[in-house]
Amino acid sequence: MIRKGKYAMYNDSEYGFRLLEDKSIISNKHADLSQGFKRLDENIYMKNVSVEEVENLFKINSKAKYKGELFSASEEGKTGKVLLDTINTELAKKMGFERTDKYICTPNMWNGMKWR
Repeated sequence: MIRKGKYAMYNDSEYGFRLLEDKSIISNKHADLSQGFKRLDENIYMKNVSVEEVENLFKINSKAKYKGELFSASEEGKTGKVLLDTINTELAKKMGFERTDKYICTPNMWNGMKWR
């Protein structure tokens, strides 16, 4: 599993963290209902916390090396495929990436490559 985003340590456990109107920690564990989390959706639970309540706040930006170059990496949720991206158009052309967004280019072939 490739992690990317904001995280917080709360009661000796790691949770996803969102800064909305309220600061929220996110869990996928049903057992966290007993810790004061509220169910948002199937397997998604949220709890509003203050910054003072969390032990650490940190951000993870996963990277992967592909053909000798370093790229931002994420994981496609349904298939588990590794997704690479760059905003460097010259590097994208050199690597044969295709534009998938105004500012993002990604490889155009993965042949089912999965994160291991």
